[in-house]
Amino acid sequence: FHLFLHAAVLKSLVEYGQLPLWNPWYCGGNVLWANPQAAFFSPVYPLAAVMSIPLALKINIVFHYWVALAGVHVLLTRHFAIPPGLNPGPTSSLLTLFLASAFVFSGAPALHLAAGHANFLPVFYLPFFLYFFFLAVGSGALKHAVLAGAVVALMAWNGGLHVVPMAAAAVGVLGVVSSIARRDWRPILVASVVGVFGALFAAPRIVPLLSFVTSPQFFDARSQAGHPDLMTYEMLLRSLID
Repeated sequence: FHLFLHAAVLKSLVEYGQLPLWNPWYCGGNVLWANPQAAFFSPVYPLAAVMSIPLALKINIVFHYWVALAGVHVLLTRHFAIPPGLNPGPTSSLLTLFLASAFVFSGAPALHLAAGHANFLPVFYLPFFLYFFFLAVGSGALKHAVLAGAVVALMAWNGGLHVVPMAAAAVGVLGVVSSIARRDWRPILVASVVGVFGALFAAPRIVPLLSFVTSPQFFDARSQAGHPDLMTYEMLLRSLID
């Protein structure tokens, strides 16, 4: 399915010379720009100029794994100074590699990617997001908060709307906890700035999406589906009784 979405974007741009706003090859025609799972800043598109789309998507997955490893390494060594008390050397390098691998090679992203869920690739942007957020909290510099917001926006632009709420929850909790620990309101302000800039950078992507999911076209207005929740509960009760 996600291979298909990448192909629809390319076909619209290259073959028809149109912005990828509409997907005529999906269910008799459906939104493309407002599809929350479509990726628009993906390395797949320039790679597809010199190779097949399936190969480009596979290389894109490997690329994202390297991005995640680099992000966790930067987060651990530059912000948390892990491992503390150890001089640079084989021991510290192995510990850093282990901690980085615990996130990057964990089961959740691997299982999603094995099932073809390329929209989960933006989860690998989280280490850089946290790195810029912690820099902003520590230094108070606006540019780091803006960069953290840009990373969140990149998640949204690349179809990672599953991970955007995770990032928002993380920055909110960390902002509140940091403010309580420091007895300082500025970490909450930093978290708010990150959210504002993330929303601004992603607005051309998010606004059409919200407009679509809140429109009458998004809902099935037929009488049979007028109460889907009640139907679901009824079926659940029947299955329990049977």
